[in-house]
Amino acid sequence: PYTEDRIVSEFNSVDGLVQQIADILFDSMHETYLFIARQMPLFRSLSPGAVALLFSEDMVTLYEEGMTVYGPENPVEGFYLLLSGQIRALEKDGRDRVFSSGHLFGEEVFSGATFRTSTATETVRSSVLKIRLSALKGELSQESAVQLLSNIICMMAGT
Repeated sequence: PYTEDRIVSEFNSVDGLVQQIADILFDSMHETYLFIARQMPLFRSLSPGAVALLFSEDMVTLYEEGMTVYGPENPVEGFYLLLSGQIRALEKDGRDRVFSSGHLFGEEVFSGATFRTSTATETVRSSVLKIRLSALKGELSQESAVQLLSNIICMMAGT
């Protein structure tokens, strides 16, 4: 078994130890992003690096039941992927839509809207990834952005 003395003795410096830990964490996260890329339709055919960029540049937020993700007063900066849980979106026209894990919502971004037209509220504890439009306009490679848009179209079309 590894003891503290053995671990420290195998590295010439603290920097070497820190680098080794960083490498282990990177390898672990790479496998996580590869798994996500294979399991979620939005990330289909994206590289683990592109998925990692979306998760690192954007925000995963945990919402408790009853919390509001956005309302009509909020500007449209991106769209959302429900990673776990359930959300209810109440449209201005009274339509009520319920989304579960793996679904996109907040798609007003694709119509050119500047403010939200609905209110999205969590119905149970949920985790949500916000994907900013700027990620599609330059943070991702052109190939990854095109693939992501293609995946979005397929998801919205139900295919």
